[in-house]
Amino acid sequence: MRCIACKNSSYPTCTGCNKRNRVFFKSSAKRTDVLKSSINEEDDSRISKTQLLSLCTTRFVERHASVQCSRNLLKYVMQALRVMTEWQSPKTRTKAASLINVISQSSFIVSLVVLEELCSVLLPTTRMLQTSGIDVVEAMNSIDKVLA
Repeated sequence: MRCIACKNSSYPTCTGCNKRNRVFFKSSAKRTDVLKSSINEEDDSRISKTQLLSLCTTRFVERHASVQCSRNLLKYVMQALRVMTEWQSPKTRTKAASLINVISQSSFIVSLVVLEELCSVLLPTTRMLQTSGIDVVEAMNSIDKVLA
């Protein structure tokens, strides 16, 4: 059984773009400051993160946190990238415009929302499976509930 997000050809683009966004902002203190100032200007108490999180490939609890953070910060990432398209550096301007082009596409946004929802469904089971000394029968029952 395969999930709908995996069948969607935008899924790899979505996860890859999230990683490229994180690397783009982390590679420059100036870029990080622009993202932080975009977040702080809004003064939204629901936003607890001020930077994008790494997308862990093996720990699904951390993957959920990363996807959720990416979705919550998407608006601020767009604002920061728009600011960067006006910078003097041609490399930064080009990269920012390229990222804006990808993350503003509906297929990216839908994939991100589906991925976040899928991670939310899997979160209780993955938390249980990552604990030590789990009961095998309880683990199998939890997996069966997710598949149902």
